[in-house]
Amino acid sequence: MRRLLLIAIALAAVLVVLVFLPARLLTAQIESRVPSIRFDGVSGSIWNGRVVSLRVSGRDIGALRWRVRPMALLAARLLADVEVFGTAGTAVRTVSGAVWLALPDRVGADAVHAELSASVLAPLLVGTGLMPDGVLTVQLDSLSFDGAVLDAISGSALWRQAVLYGAARSALGDVEASFALIDGQVVGGVRDRGGPIAIDGDFQAGLSGYRFEARLAAEDADARAALARIGQSEGGTRRLVVAGSWLPGGLEEVR
Repeated sequence: MRRLLLIAIALAAVLVVLVFLPARLLTAQIESRVPSIRFDGVSGSIWNGRVVSLRVSGRDIGALRWRVRPMALLAARLLADVEVFGTAGTAVRTVSGAVWLALPDRVGADAVHAELSASVLAPLLVGTGLMPDGVLTVQLDSLSFDGAVLDAISGSALWRQAVLYGAARSALGDVEASFALIDGQVVGGVRDRGGPIAIDGDFQAGLSGYRFEARLAAEDADARAALARIGQSEGGTRRLVVAGSWLPGGLEEVR
């Protein structure tokens, strides 16, 4: 009984601290562990905070708010439910999930659901003459960093009403992908969901860069005409390869 009372008192004390500590203490800790993230216009407390602008690699993602789950503190982990609301002109529509921080240097997220404009894929296509359109839904099952090093990621994505604009408009239907971290690389597969163009592809991404390779085929005459402007002809199908580094102008291969 005495032990339970002490635990209750300790938990109450922690909750009181969370209520009054400024939110900036938490955002500063995250910024120190993930250098690409910046928070502007921070207000509220560690318990219940708000951010006017969340920036990732210099890009404004939108407004952010969070609420801490107090019971997670018993496991020496700070866990918060987070929501992001994209502002006008940004590619982000909504993002929600659970973000956690564990001492000494671990930070991550679980069960993240994001609705994005397919324009977020545009940097991967720079130099190809192609521009993406549609809606991208991402389900991130798990993500974690040890210090600044990515040590786990897994999830899936669905590109709804996928379109590639180039010399002509190529409607791909719905396209799905799954991905995971294997030997330090994010690897995954890309498949169509019965749209006008059949897609069978694979990708990998790491610190050094990325590579995407896919075979595309179509039975419909209009779809075949659109495919004629994508990739290279190979055995009755089209083969598309896009590879490069993350640096500006880092596209190395398109064919």
